[in-house]
Amino acid sequence: LPVSRRVFTLGHELGHILIPWHNGTHFCRVGAEARLVDGLVREVESEANRFAAELLMPTAWVVNLIQSTQSIQQLVDAVKGANVSYQAASIRLVQLLPEGFAFVEIDSDNIIRRVQDTAGTRTHLPREESILIKKHLDQLAEDSATFKSGSSKIIWWRFAKKLKAPKTLAVQGSATDLLRQIVEDFFPDKDEAKFQVMSINGVIGAANGGYVRDGKKGDLFTILKHRFAHRGELTEIVAHPSFEIFLQKRIEEIASR
Repeated sequence: LPVSRRVFTLGHELGHILIPWHNGTHFCRVGAEARLVDGLVREVESEANRFAAELLMPTAWVVNLIQSTQSIQQLVDAVKGANVSYQAASIRLVQLLPEGFAFVEIDSDNIIRRVQDTAGTRTHLPREESILIKKHLDQLAEDSATFKSGSSKIIWWRFAKKLKAPKTLAVQGSATDLLRQIVEDFFPDKDEAKFQVMSINGVIGAANGGYVRDGKKGDLFTILKHRFAHRGELTEIVAHPSFEIFLQKRIEEIASR
């Protein structure tokens, strides 16, 4: 095994020895054919992984790095300095970083094999086994970094807390009128266009409901931009040059009620 993988594996096995209810009752299955389908086996393996993570990357040490390190590039590299892989460093960081961070692991075909975000992050992230469209997340981020790990890549983002909203003074008509115009550019069939409008309004309604429940914390335009990120079924509509103007106009209409 590579050194970083070997070190984590030894920490994992040490966990099985030192966690009292593991010793003598469990053995690791390393073959690809031995999938962890049993709930108890999954929990025991998870406990050993958590033991290894805390042993090699102690919480206090990682939190101190988070507080003293500015860029994602520097932070991930610093945690990897514990002689662990980029995967292990990323999984550990996502457990301890504040809201607004996420990473994906992609293979050589740009297929997502892992996607994780920090607690409280509300960005709509792509699903595992889908193709990553990196620019959809790049436009929401104030910092990002890419790490090569064998045949895979790990890409991190720190999402902006506030994005610049467009001006709407010169736009005539309502937000609904503008949305219909945008949708009809792509869906001339009236029933299909109506369905797309309903889908978009559903995303906005859900996001605004959460915004109100949270005491209107944050910036609603930024929240909506994050909610529409990487939605494959709406990619063309969201990329329309007038879509951001529509969002801001809808926000202004909501605020005036």
